[in-house]
Amino acid sequence: HDGLRSGLFSEADLMELRLALGRQPDELGGEGGGNRSAWWCRVERGRHVPGIGELSFIGDLFPLSFMELYGRRYAGTSIDNTVRFGQRAETDWVLVDCRVDQVATGFGYGRAYLWSDDRQLLATATQTAVVKFVADDAPYFGPTNRRTV
Repeated sequence: HDGLRSGLFSEADLMELRLALGRQPDELGGEGGGNRSAWWCRVERGRHVPGIGELSFIGDLFPLSFMELYGRRYAGTSIDNTVRFGQRAETDWVLVDCRVDQVATGFGYGRAYLWSDDRQLLATATQTAVVKFVADDAPYFGPTNRRTV
């Protein structure tokens, strides 16, 4: 995708996100929350069987869950991302159910479960990231779609 290579697009331009569990970035206010957050995500519209690349891309959303845990906007760097693929199933949206396991010495660890819209486990992802936070008044380029249940 030429726009992505040239830096004109962010991940938020390439997918749709709907908050399922947790808070929107403008709701954080610096107060920590739980270690779990979730989003409904889709890269391609319509029912389809997500491919390995699509699920890997979606699994890389895990570090956003640091925002919920700390109540601050996250802008760190992913160090590794391991995806284990499961059931292949048709879906319109993928539920990314994230759990932060630990944050220590500037690094965060956790996992995400990727579910189809009819409750089939498509993949699991584990990730390590450098945990950095940005100022509350800094421009935000991540997902801002409205909450859905």
